[in-house]
Amino acid sequence: MNAKTKEAMFNLKDELNSFSAEHPTITVKRSDLEAVVKHLFNNGDEWSNQAALGYAIAAAERIWTSDIFIKQFISAMEIEFDERNLESAAEYYRESKY
Repeated sequence: MNAKTKEAMFNLKDELNSFSAEHPTITVKRSDLEAVVKHLFNNGDEWSNQAALGYAIAAAERIWTSDIFIKQFISAMEIEFDERNLESAAEYYRESKY
């Protein structure tokens, strides 16, 4: 967990601790909330297309795929990055036969 996320969590914790019947409003900075949600949904890992390409190249090399195929595959993935958002790609994966 990075320092920004830790600070955001402490800020949210402090606000939640001040919540009571007498003080029923919580004020949260959007950036703090975004940092915490991002951490929770991504388990702290940053998504990047470069990381995904690294996984793909490593997997292709693991199965002894040719350099030509890997280059074509990476080019196709880069096109998909441009045409799909993360949720669309996840849905495509969930609905695939693999």
